[in-house]
Amino acid sequence: MHYIEHTSTLLELLAFSNISEGTLAATNVSSYMCHVVTYVLIVTGDFGRYQCFQFLLHLLGAMTAGMHMLSLVTVAAVPEHRCRIPGLDGNDSFGDWNSSKISLYIPKKDDGFDSCNIWSNATNTSQSCTSWVYDKTYFQTSRAVEWDFVCSRRWMGAASQSIYMFGVFTGAVLLGTLADK
Repeated sequence: MHYIEHTSTLLELLAFSNISEGTLAATNVSSYMCHVVTYVLIVTGDFGRYQCFQFLLHLLGAMTAGMHMLSLVTVAAVPEHRCRIPGLDGNDSFGDWNSSKISLYIPKKDDGFDSCNIWSNATNTSQSCTSWVYDKTYFQTSRAVEWDFVCSRRWMGAASQSIYMFGVFTGAVLLGTLADK
C-alpha cells in the first residue's frame, strides 16, 4: 500500500458517523480508537529489526544489572573468622586456622571456636576481639575481610547493602522518569 492509501484508510476510521449534538458516546470513541490502534499496528508491522535491536539492548542492560546484583554474594561474603592472637598470628589477615595452640586462647562453642571472643589471661574471662584473622579457603578477600565487618560490626555490612539497594531503587525511579521525558 502507498502512503496515500494508508492515510485515506486512517481518515475513514477516524470519520465518526454517530455524532449526535456534537458529542460522542464513550463506547463509540473507544471502539473507533481500538480500530485506529489496530490499523496503526498493522501498518507499522510486527516484530522487526528495530524491535529486535531494542530488545537486545534492554536484554544487555538487564544482564549486566543482574550480574552486578549477584556480585554482592562474593564481594560481601563473610568467611570463617576468629580473634587475632597476639604473638601467634602475624600482621596479615590470614593466620593459622587449625593450630592446636588456638584452643588455649579462643573459647570453645558447641560448633567449634568462638569467632568473636578471646580469653583474657589477666582475668581468665572472655572478652571481645578488636582484630580478626580469616579463613582463606574459599575467599582470598572480601569487603568483610578488608573492613572487618564481623561480630559487633556485622551490621555495617548489612547497612551498606541496604544503602546500595536504596540507591538502585532511587536511581530506577528518578532515571526511569527522566528517560520517559
